[in-house]
Amino acid sequence: MASTSSSQGVSPSFWRARARILRFSQREIATLLGISREWVGQELIKWREAGYIELRRSRLIVRNKPALERIIASGDSMTSNY
Repeated sequence: MASTSSSQGVSPSFWRARARILRFSQREIATLLGISREWVGQELIKWREAGYIELRRSRLIVRNKPALERIIASGDSMTSNY
């Protein structure tokens, strides 16, 4: 999400902030990306299990930005090993 975030309405300064918290529901993320909520949920669970993010009610807390950037750069989902 990081490298595409400015095109999704999140300013680059967001990533320099002390806390990297996105306040979106899974449905809102899916709508922004034009994909299903189910796919978003599956990927978020994988990212949480890998320690990249923390999930709370309507909040996504980034714990490992470089790992997420690698996923974005590869254009792949968590189906690959990261």
